[in-house]
Amino acid sequence: MFVGARLWRGGEIYFDPELAGGGGISGTRGIAGFPNGEGTQRTVPEQVIECYCAALLVPWFTLTLDDQLVINPAYNRDRGPLVHVHGVRAHVEL
Repeated sequence: MFVGARLWRGGEIYFDPELAGGGGISGTRGIAGFPNGEGTQRTVPEQVIECYCAALLVPWFTLTLDDQLVINPAYNRDRGPLVHVHGVRAHVEL
């Protein structure tokens, strides 16, 4: 679910919170799990809470701010418990 509004002519802004989580198929950790020493990791489900705000500033330019809170990153309790990921994206249409 998201909320959007047209704040000015040719400009829009959107707010979209999301929640995701899960694990690999059959509980796998990927092919790199053994060689990089993670064969004995304490595996737990990874969960991501993400929120972004996209602003269509003019019809050809969109700016997006993004914040993610990752719980148990890479399915590994020892790497967490919480990691923040911040991002800024710019989209220009030519």
